[in-house]
Amino acid sequence: MHQLFVDCAPTYCGWKCNERCYCERPDIVSNYKLSGVCPKPEGCAERWVGKNDKCNKGNTSTRLELVLKIHVNNLHIQMVLLI
Repeated sequence: MHQLFVDCAPTYCGWKCNERCYCERPDIVSNYKLSGVCPKPEGCAERWVGKNDKCNKGNTSTRLELVLKIHVNNLHIQMVLLI
């Protein structure tokens, strides 16, 4: 059996890339990406907040998000469009 390790989409974190994270720096990696915690001093992206530096809650209703999930056999692709 082969395993493929890839980075999560820019606004997703966690072992299974199923946690939301909106960090100011979209290039976060390693423990930050796995835990979903945004590193200091940058912290959360504009208009995002959360407990314990998670940055997973929008603090305005002016954001529109479109999530497209494609599942083909064992390949899972997720695309996120933020407006």
